Amino acid sequence: MSGKVTNLVSCLSSPSGNWNVTQDTSDFLVKSNRCKKRIDFNSVVNTHPNSFEVSNERKVKNTSDEKIDLLLRAVTNLKYEMREHSIKIERLEQTIMNNCLNKKIVEYNDNTTDDIFDFPIKTLDELSIFEDKLLDSTFRLQMINYLSRLERPKVADMTRQIMAKVFHNNILSMHSYVGQKKKNVFSVLNSCSLIFATIRSIPKHRNCTDLKIVGPLKMFMANAKFREEKKQQKHESISNA
Repeated sequence: MSGKVTNLVSCLSSPSGNWNVTQDTSDFLVKSNRCKKRIDFNSVVNTHPNSFEVSNERKVKNTSDEKIDLLLRAVTNLKYEMREHSIKIERLEQTIMNNCLNKKIVEYNDNTTDDIFDFPIKTLDELSIFEDKLLDSTFRLQMINYLSRLERPKVADMTRQIMAKVFHNNILSMHSYVGQKKKNVFSVLNSCSLIFATIRSIPKHRNCTDLKIVGPLKMFMANAKFREEKKQQKHESISNA
């Protein structure tokens, strides 16, 4: 059949004369095309009998992969949540412990005086004794409470006040913050961490950076020998007057 539809013509004889009858094939063509499409579809289905099974297997595999991904994400989220809760619990326990220790300090020594320790520390032996005492959490909190009275508006000023109160120039001249020039390392001492904790116990300085403390601390230690020499010269001049 060609692209153009040709009407089928036939001659019909009747008493009134001869009539030409043309057959409308449009409906026939539509029905034929529908049948052809149906046949083509059936032929495709019949030539691939396992196509539906393959499709179903893929759907099942994709669904399983999605469930596994969801499960892994849920487990990961649960892991992080448990870690966060663990950190919060540890902080809460530490806060409770500190509060209890603070109460003990108040009950034990409501009026802390200079006899808490024989300051300033002058020798390495005295420093060793002080370091050992700082391992006791109660004594450490007592020291923080005691030294916090040296509060100053600026972190640098408070750092210098604490250093001058706790350490003699002679002991400071034997140390440097990181052990430069073969000196003793100051940064690893319990005394060093005590200074940081004391300064940050002041609400105004709670969020100060390490650098704001380390800078003036290093400078104060570096000038210890010069300060002591100047002090001795002053004493000698007074004695000779």
